[in-house]
Amino acid sequence: MCRVVSTPQKRKMLEEIGKECRLIRTNCGYSQKQVAEDVGDHPVNISAFENGHNNSATILNWYVEHGY
Repeated sequence: MCRVVSTPQKRKMLEEIGKECRLIRTNCGYSQKQVAEDVGDHPVNISAFENGHNNSATILNWYVEHGY
């Protein structure tokens, strides 16, 4: 059974994921620009993802591949 997550819960969850992903990126020595180039996106979208405002599966996949 799939659990429906409310908007405040979803935002908090996305913020936590983004925070962890930012740590992965910085620990690997990557800039947001480098991640954006790797995934074919713009650094603004990487920033939005890391701040919990963008839930792009493509961006998340980059972090999974790099240690999330």
